[in-house]
This record gives sequence, structure tokens and C-alpha cells, in this order.
Amino acid sequence: MTISLRRSHPPVAGLVLAACGQNGPGSGAPSPRPTTTPSAPAQAVRALQACFGPAPAGWAGAARASLPTTQFEPAAVTAAADRVYGPYQTAAGERGIASVDLGSGALTRIFSDPAGAGYTGAVSASPPWVAWVRATGMNGFGPWTLEARDLDTGERLTVATGTAGLPNPGTPAMRGTELAWVQPTSVDLTARAAELRVVDLATRRQSTLDSGAVGPPVFAGPYLVWTRAGAGGQAMLQAVDAATLLPAALPERLRQQTGITALAGSATSLFWNTDAHHGTAWRMDRDQLTTFTVDEQHRLQYFGLAGHFLAWQSGRPAGLVMDLDTGGGYEMPGVLAGSDAAIVMAVPLGASNPKSGAPGSTVRVLAGAPAIPGCGR
Repeated sequence: MTISLRRSHPPVAGLVLAACGQNGPGSGAPSPRPTTTPSAPAQAVRALQACFGPAPAGWAGAARASLPTTQFEPAAVTAAADRVYGPYQTAAGERGIASVDLGSGALTRIFSDPAGAGYTGAVSASPPWVAWVRATGMNGFGPWTLEARDLDTGERLTVATGTAGLPNPGTPAMRGTELAWVQPTSVDLTARAAELRVVDLATRRQSTLDSGAVGPPVFAGPYLVWTRAGAGGQAMLQAVDAATLLPAALPERLRQQTGITALAGSATSLFWNTDAHHGTAWRMDRDQLTTFTVDEQHRLQYFGLAGHFLAWQSGRPAGLVMDLDTGGGYEMPGVLAGSDAAIVMAVPLGASNPKSGAPGSTVRVLAGAPAIPGCGR
């Protein structure tokens, strides 16, 4: 089924900026504010040079699953770090979305496509709900659907669709029963046009929060955050209270940030980059901004947050993880994803083929990741 019910929320791009000088949204309730540590205030603004080295033994994690004939890519880790969700592909060519139980190591198929049917990925999860993007046609550039499934009842929904040539929405954001995504409205890739939509999967109520040159959203702390480019083309941060979807006033320092390319969020942090070599983290629990410079070999791309660790893939291929507290990083052997509780990695199992990759994966879990020393330490 395609969800079409809507809640009548006006676009908030202008309202967010209008609310910046207020203490809270129009209802009179205070906007959510990050809690600052009362003792030993952190340096408000820092600049760090990222540095990377091979991961030590303490970062190997514990093996939880061995999948000899299945390639698995972790994409969404539960808050309790008991399950991980992501795309899979078998040696026979079957692909789809699966979960791995991080206690028993069992893999459970959630959705399967026939071999060669297209692309299935961009997974988000907030049990019992899992959502993903499915694209058909050559190289996945055909019509696409945003789908969700209730793992308790088995109910499967088609949340949104797009015709051939319309860009797919990228990875949706999910918290509780709220699913947020960017719905492209134009096939012109040189002039982004889209709507930011949110649906409550439990009630099926849908809202359109913004429109225009909007970027994919993330949940970060008490906020739902996205970017919107103005007349000059410079993308700036926008936010609503994640609980009410009412405009939220971000701190002035964040409202001054421009040229943002992509976002990642966690319970305590928001991270964005302006190009492949420069990123910024806002630690909400400290109200601290840290800018990072990354070298050419470790370019920022397709990143996500696991607590205060940033994880992404380099082009070698290899996984990378950086400690936002220190700027120190490690080169990891596989694909990474995480939550505030743990980092999950899928390491190639067996000899790897340049075209098809390894025949299978080993899934490893690192809970309570130790700090990574910064440069010169």
C-alpha cells in the first residue's frame, strides 16, 4: 500500500529562522536544548587534524556471526546493540535486507529480491520497524520505492515511490515510529528540488516539513535536522523538535554554518562535512564545536555516527573510524555501522574477487570502544 494521508504542517524553513530569537516554538513550550556539563567547561571551539593508523588488537571486536556464502553490510544497529540490519547478497546472487542477531549470530531475511532485480539498500531501523529503499532497472536507476516492515506483525508498507529518472531519497532517518526522508520532485540533478516528509508508521499520519533544495534528514539529540540551500546555493542547517515537529532554534554558531554537504547524528552529536576534507562536529552534551581536516587518502564520504565515533568507507576499500574527541582514527578491515552502544563491522571472509568481493562475511561487535589517541600522542 502507498501511504497518502497527511497532517497539515506548513513548510518550516522560514519558521526555523524566525524562531531563532525566541526561547522556543510558537506553542510556548521551550525548545529542546543540549545539556552542558556543569564542571570543567569544554573548549567551545576546537580545530583538529585527523590522523589514521592501523587498528590495534583492542579494536578487533568479538566475532558474532560467520556467513561463509553471504555478503552482509551492517547499516543500522539497534540502541541495545542486540541486532544489526543491512543489505545482503548470497553467492547465488540473491539479495535483499536481513538482520543478524548479535547474540546467536543467526541471519534472518526481511526482504529478498530475485537475482539481478536492482538495488536494495539505504536501511534504517527502529524495531519493530525496518525501512529501506528498493530501486529497479539497470544499476538501480529505474523506478524506486521506500518500504517499511513491522517485524512483529509482518506488515509491509510502501511509504513512497519515485518514477524512473527521479533520484532515490537516500537513507531515511528513523526514531521510534517516525520515518523521515527526502522526496525528490524534479529529475533535474543540477537543481535539487524535493520535499522533506515525515510519517508516523503507527498512525500513518504524514507531514511535509519543508520543500525546495532540501537534503536528507538525521535525528540528532532532541532534533530532526536537515539542510536547505538558499538563493545563493549554500546549504544551511534546519531543525525541528523531533517529538513535536515544531520549529527548534539551533544555537547561533550552528545557524552560521554554510555549504553543508551531508549530515550524521547520534544521541549526543551532530556531524556534517563541507567537502571531502573538512567536517565539523557539534557535541550537544558539551555545546562544543570541533572542526576536522582529513587528508586525501581518507576522504569523508557515506559517513555515520556511533556515539562520538565517526565511521565511513574509504575507496580502497576499507573502513575508517575517527574519535570526535581527539581526531585520532583507525583503518579498519571491513564495513562499519554503529549505535551509541556498539560498533558493528562486517569483515570479508575468504578470498576476494575485484568484481564480486568476498564470498561471505564475518560480523564482529565492539562494545565500549576505547578512545583513539590523537595526532602526536
